[in-house]
Amino acid sequence: MTEEQAEKEKSESEQDIEEENEELSDMEFIQSVIRAPRQGTYEQFLCQLLAQSVICTDPLKHIKIVAETALTVKEDERDKLKIDYERIQVLYVVANAFLNSAERKNPYFSDNIVSLSWGFFPSEENFKKYIVPWYNQCNMCFWPLLLQGHVKIGFDSFRRPFVKEIIWNPEWSFFFDASDCLAPVGFNKLKNAFVAWAGPQAHQYLAELTGVVDQNTYREILGLYTKPGRKSYAEKVKETAKPLEKSKDENMVDT
Repeated sequence: MTEEQAEKEKSESEQDIEEENEELSDMEFIQSVIRAPRQGTYEQFLCQLLAQSVICTDPLKHIKIVAETALTVKEDERDKLKIDYERIQVLYVVANAFLNSAERKNPYFSDNIVSLSWGFFPSEENFKKYIVPWYNQCNMCFWPLLLQGHVKIGFDSFRRPFVKEIIWNPEWSFFFDASDCLAPVGFNKLKNAFVAWAGPQAHQYLAELTGVVDQNTYREILGLYTKPGRKSYAEKVKETAKPLEKSKDENMVDT
């Protein structure tokens, strides 16, 4: 074996040992989390949500997770935070609606129909609360023939339907009607308008929320999420919990 080969083998061996030590460190941390007193579960859960929001690349999911984290904070701790909880509710509800949109076949054209279920009653009051702040009258593309209460439809000599008139008012009622029969491009326009409005706010709220938790625990959990080539935090917990649960069962005595 040449000197160069020996040096290479030594370097690889040292790297393997280092990775093994890091893996052991990860496992020790997970075991400490699982065995931790129950009063720490709340803070660990907050840390997990914060870590998920940091690594999330989908802007809608990021907004929803940040809002969910804020809503998880205990009410007696919320006064310390510079967070508008009415706005948080808007972020959560609207992001959830976009994430759970549904597609169905279009009876008239090849493009599908996209429907949004808002999760609240379609009223003028809710339109002002949940929609107006970000809607900004963006160009919403929809299928007019599929409107329910805001269109007058005629039929030609071959009994083919056509739009005689679109009834645009009241705006709030028209919006909810049209958001049930969006064209794919119309859905994307609405989604992008919301993300452009909500994204910067979510970043600010995330920064505020990181001050609620213990920084050492947060850094540990975030490190488990972000280490390249490592198993996810959930996978590590599942993997580590199995022998712990087995050991617990073996030591149990029926009475």
